[in-house]
Amino acid sequence: MLSKSKIMAVLVTFSLVLVLLMGLLETQMIQSYFLDYSVEQLTYSLDQISTSFAELELSPSDEDISDIAYWIYYNTGLRVLITDSEGEIVADSSEEDSLVGESVDPKSISATVQNGEFNSFKIPSAGKGQIAVAGPWQTGEVISGALLLIGPLQTYAKEGVRDLSPFFVKAGCATLIVGIAASFFLSNVLQKHGDGSDASVRTEREVLVESALPEEVHEKTCDELLDKSLTEKPPEETPDEDVEESVPEE
Repeated sequence: MLSKSKIMAVLVTFSLVLVLLMGLLETQMIQSYFLDYSVEQLTYSLDQISTSFAELELSPSDEDISDIAYWIYYNTGLRVLITDSEGEIVADSSEEDSLVGESVDPKSISATVQNGEFNSFKIPSAGKGQIAVAGPWQTGEVISGALLLIGPLQTYAKEGVRDLSPFFVKAGCATLIVGIAASFFLSNVLQKHGDGSDASVRTEREVLVESALPEEVHEKTCDELLDKSLTEKPPEETPDEDVEESVPEE
């Protein structure tokens, strides 16, 4: 049977592992929520921009396309890429690390160019933690390319989780304290249950030992008790001192 200290150690270790796993899962869920929310907001803005520029009927090969990219950058604060229908970048709002002439992965924008769907994906060529949201670039009613808004959305999501980390630490400590208290209570219950089980096992073992004795021993014991009862004399009755003997009258 395990001692109380060993049971306590096992339960506390289990509580600690459970708290760590829950903290990791909650961190990932909240980070994913921040990222999805940022992508949703960016998709809404991109939809408004794409609809507005569709009326100008500018193609990605137009000479003024770079000015359009700069204008969007100054109004949104996000890096802007414009590609043609093949995925080649024709305009980049960043002058230092321009990606003009390079190509975006066709799989990332195929649904955008073909069906006009909005899509988000990582773009390592733009920097670490950069997420691109792609929308259709329309020349009138025709989709002639893709418009990409790029921002450090993944970095923003991590910073949001980091800001909430003090709350996570406090919640984790409180949960761990509750787990330790529950472990102490359960260790007492399990130890008492184990002691009761041991006692019942000992009782059953004694019964088995007695039942395993040979029949001769039982017969001998019964004979001795019978002889003893026959040989013993019954106790003599002593007359009561207060009772007087009756004398017959003549």
